[in-house]
Amino acid sequence: MWCPRDYDAAVAFYRDTLGLEQVGGWDRGPDDQGALLAAAGGIIELIKLRDGQEYVAPAGVSLYVEVDDVDALHARLGEAAAVPRNRPWGHRQLSVEDPDGVTVTFFSPVA
Repeated sequence: MWCPRDYDAAVAFYRDTLGLEQVGGWDRGPDDQGALLAAAGGIIELIKLRDGQEYVAPAGVSLYVEVDDVDALHARLGEAAAVPRNRPWGHRQLSVEDPDGVTVTFFSPVA
């Protein structure tokens, strides 16, 4: 679960920019909204801050998502993502930052 500073911007980033599928969510009014986005074998849950709820900046948080083709994702994201690179443990990866500064790293096994 994650309560981003700007809920709408975060949902748009993960769904529209990164292309994660929104697989669920709810909208029971301005103070009760959430979105569920599929990421590899897991779910990212974004919850809108309630009116008056204090935003807590992420500290030491990062996400890692396995994808079929890091280079194809990089071509789609363009300059929004770092240039993919091979890692010594056999992954090719690229990273982007979400609107709150959370690093999202995508990786694919190197054949």
